[in-house]
Amino acid sequence: SIAKYIPNFAGEFLIGDNGSSEDQKQILLDQMERMPYACRLLDFGRNYGVSGGRNRTFREVKTDWLLSSDNDMYFIGNPLPKIQRDIQTLVSVGGGSVLISPHVEANIEHEPFLCTFLAGGASVMNRNTFFACGGYDENMFVGFEDTEFSVRLFQMGMKIGTLGVASMIHDHPKPQKLTDAEYENKRFSAKRLEESARYFEQKHGF
Repeated sequence: SIAKYIPNFAGEFLIGDNGSSEDQKQILLDQMERMPYACRLLDFGRNYGVSGGRNRTFREVKTDWLLSSDNDMYFIGNPLPKIQRDIQTLVSVGGGSVLISPHVEANIEHEPFLCTFLAGGASVMNRNTFFACGGYDENMFVGFEDTEFSVRLFQMGMKIGTLGVASMIHDHPKPQKLTDAEYENKRFSAKRLEESARYFEQKHGF
């Protein structure tokens, strides 16, 4: 979708692989060769969870700013010019959050606004600010990492800028392969989620 809607993308497309099977990694490598821009694959060798995967990927970013996107997010337009304008408007904000709602018409521009929640599925961040704020807490394997990071930003007196255009969609299809289903069961297991919730409660008191 990036190649389709942002063919003149001048940055690096950095992929952090959280322990995919060899055949899935080969699909990525084959696709990378056909992309019209620079691509790099980071093979972590195992699944570090959402927080761990994002932190390790962000450490390898070579620019001051990054646009983070989970692997189930798809572009339906080019938000980059609007992102640049909105960052200038909200210049005091250290991170930007791209919030997608089914009730928001796509690619219609609105004024950006400040909020207190950073949606990790797709967000624009200053790399140095992100790590100065502690990054994502890797003690939560999955679930609540965005909320926990947002709580810390709030406690530090920071606000989050929300982009004034919806140009991405979140599409998480049901797994088609046994390996994908096993990963989903591991990632979204009740035990994992409860462990994350209990850790969050111990850390923040609610």
